[in-house]
Parts: sequence; C-alpha cells; structure tokens
Amino acid sequence: MKKYKILSVLVMCLSSLMMVSCLGDDDEDSSVLTAQQRAACLAKVKGEYSGWMLHNGEAASEASSLSTVKVDTTQIRFSINGDTTLTVYDIPSSAFAVNVTDPSLKTALCEQENVDLTADIYFYKADPVSFLLDPVTINYNLTYDGVPHKVSVVFYVNSYYSWGVYKASDSGRGLINMQIVQAAVYVDENTARTNMTTSSPFAIVNYMTSY
Repeated sequence: MKKYKILSVLVMCLSSLMMVSCLGDDDEDSSVLTAQQRAACLAKVKGEYSGWMLHNGEAASEASSLSTVKVDTTQIRFSINGDTTLTVYDIPSSAFAVNVTDPSLKTALCEQENVDLTADIYFYKADPVSFLLDPVTINYNLTYDGVPHKVSVVFYVNSYYSWGVYKASDSGRGLINMQIVQAAVYVDENTARTNMTTSSPFAIVNYMTSY
C-alpha cells in the first residue's frame, strides 16, 4: 500500500463530477429512464474492471485538516454483471477498521481475511451513465475480549453518498469512478452506536479490462 495526503482532493473531484452529473440536466431524472435506457446503460458498463481503491489511512480520525489526511491505496478489481449487481473483490477487512473507536473491535476486524463487497446498481442518468449504489452489509462473527459478537459493517444506501459514473474512452476501456461510504460498524445488532469516530469514504477508480 502507498500512503498519500491527497485523498480529500480526489474525493472532492469525484464528488464534483457527481454533482455535475446530478445537476447537469434537470429533465433527465431516474424516474424517467425507460427500461430500454436502463438496459443500454447496463450494456455499456457491464464487464470486468481493475484499478485502485483509495480510503482514509490509520491517522484519519486524528488529522488536523483534510490536507493532512493520509490515504491508503489498494489495487482491486470488480465486476458488473447482467443483473445490475456490482462486486468488488478482496477488500482488506482492515480498511473498515480505520475509524473504529473500540481498540479490541478494531484489532479483531484487522485480523480478518479479505472480503467481497456487493452492491445493487440503480441507473438514473444515461449520458454520462450515472448510477446510485446500494452496498450490502458485510457481516463478521468475531470473538474479542473473550466474548463472541456479530459485527456488521454498514454503508450508506439509497443516497447520493454512494454513486458511480461511467465514461467511455477511445481505446474501448471504459473508466468508472465510484464512491462508497461506510456509515457504521454495528455490534450485536445494536444500531444505537456507530462505533466509529466518523464515516469512511472509499473512492474507486477502475478501467474496464473485459466486456
């Protein structure tokens, strides 16, 4: 992994792209995309991708400003299949522990194997192809401090926090920029505590490798 101090800049750039995509055409809303338009969007983005996931590093919760937030970058791959499901493969479980407040819970998460993350895709704009993501909760069975726990990593869904934009290239290797935001780490289904100092954004930049 490499560490940088510029994730905030990248995330703001990706967020700006998202805002442009959201606000560029008032008359092209998700509710008016036809079944044919949604199918055309899926045909464009369907395939295998490889690239990078960027997320806050270990010092994120202690940074004095956005410009000093450290960043971890992880090489990843993901796929979008024919039923509008996105799967991101082999995400380090430690990435979900960065902003966790309980030291024992943090350690237990970091010790887990890599996991796959899946999300449903909802197209809302055809040009550029833009979509919202509903990431599925990732569940762990962890034992720490001598007690077994069900731990759930939860993400923002049905919101503009989790989104993606596809851009075609002359080479045929389409580029997808995405953001997924971790909202909480629930322990034993107790949703009253997030167990995090702050939410954790994941910026994903990937090129299509096959389709």
